[in-house]
Amino acid sequence: MTLIGRLAWKAESGVAASTPVFGISPFLPRMAATLLSLFGLPALLLAAIGLYGAMSYSVSQHTREIGIRISIGAQRRDVLRLVMGQGLILSSIGIVIGLVAALGVTSLIAICSLE
Repeated sequence: MTLIGRLAWKAESGVAASTPVFGISPFLPRMAATLLSLFGLPALLLAAIGLYGAMSYSVSQHTREIGIRISIGAQRRDVLRLVMGQGLILSSIGIVIGLVAALGVTSLIAICSLE
C-alpha cells in the first residue's frame, strides 16, 4: 500500500462528519444559519404587514383627493402613479431610518463586546 493509500484509509476509518476539524465544529455555523432564518422570516412578514399598513393609511388619508382627481378626468395610471409614488417615498424614508438605526446598534454592540 502506498503512502497516499494509507493516509486515505486512516482518514476514512473512525472519523465522523461531526468531528471538529482544526477546532471548528460544524454545528455552530448551522445553528447560526438556522437562527437567522427563524428570526428573518418573521421580520420579513412584519415588514410586509407594516408596508401594507402604511400604504393603507396613506390611501385612506387621500381618498377625497383621489376621488376629485378621478372625477375631473385623471386616468387610472395617473392615480396609481400617485399612490405608488407616495408609497415609494414612505418606504424610502423607512429604509433610510432602518439602516441608520442598524448601523448605530451594530457599532454599539461592537463597542460593548470589546470591553
